[in-house]
Amino acid sequence: MRSYRFGLERLAAGAAMVAMLATALGPPTSAAAKSSNPYPNDNRLTLADVQMLGTHNSYHLRPDRQIIPGEPADYEHPLLDVQLSQQGIRSLEFDAFNSPSFPVFHSVLIDDKANCPTIEDCLRNLKSWSRAKPGHVPLFLIIEPKNLPTNPNPAIQQLIDNYAAGRQLTNWDAASLDRMDSTVRRVFGRSLITPDEVRGKRATLRAAVLEDGWPTLAETRGRVLVLFLASGPLLDAYLLHRPSLQHRAMFVPSDPDHPDAAIIKRDTPDPSFPALARQDFLIKTAADADAVEARANNLTRATTALASGAHVVATDYPVPDPTIGPYVVQLPGSAIARCNPVTAPKWCRTRDIENPEGLRKG
Repeated sequence: MRSYRFGLERLAAGAAMVAMLATALGPPTSAAAKSSNPYPNDNRLTLADVQMLGTHNSYHLRPDRQIIPGEPADYEHPLLDVQLSQQGIRSLEFDAFNSPSFPVFHSVLIDDKANCPTIEDCLRNLKSWSRAKPGHVPLFLIIEPKNLPTNPNPAIQQLIDNYAAGRQLTNWDAASLDRMDSTVRRVFGRSLITPDEVRGKRATLRAAVLEDGWPTLAETRGRVLVLFLASGPLLDAYLLHRPSLQHRAMFVPSDPDHPDAAIIKRDTPDPSFPALARQDFLIKTAADADAVEARANNLTRATTALASGAHVVATDYPVPDPTIGPYVVQLPGSAIARCNPVTAPKWCRTRDIENPEGLRKG
């Protein structure tokens, strides 16, 4: 014990000497400042310490047909790089149908326009932006597999069948799930944050999140995480023989007590969010839905979502839509991404998460 205390005394004396020298030498020169690390706390912060804004159905364009008053599809988003560079978006969502090219759109026949036509086009656009801005906070991407609708009206069902045949659309199956995994890996390569990486040597993904937490920002900055929004039998197929997503490219939404638990998705902000966030589960929620809050210009749900500790808060309106009104959802201070209000340490500052100087540096 004596030698340990003596060592501490020597360290303290050395630290005091360094402080005196720093004071004597004055502030760093402009050249030194330019070469300084723009993210000095990346080894102390993790993805769980971040909150970011996302767009819902990030590919969506307003349908060509006349919009019926109250129509939920009455919104649109610009190109993906515009959302990232000009609107401060760091989470994006895509609906994908099953065909050889995985086309991206909202629904057959009536709402099938997109600002990127296939999932590979969308992902490659994001990859190009990421390469140009390698200091970005990790991007949180969501892919929802959509099956073909059915209709009890034979005439409408025939229209759906003809549409699907013309675009080679079929319902999802095990083979298409594997093809989607391969597409995601092919596009992002080593920049993809995978369940295997997060799980490490733990028996389950859940155990890794609870015991070890998420990788640091130093390990994940400039990279991408993908959530595959499967449910029911399709989710079961994706997890078959892989209860903790072994060798899968994407995470899935889960309940906190499941082996694959890492990300919780609940569209309506929930009182359980702060406790779940403190356990290091990532949480995705929504600030609005179906333009209800936007038409009423009501930010109550958005304010609750941002204060809840959710890591991703999605909206259809990161900027006001002139056809809807002044409603807009933004992070406080117009931050691109910020320290999570529930999980981040008190010393964390917005600049620690992402800043303009760091964005350009890899």
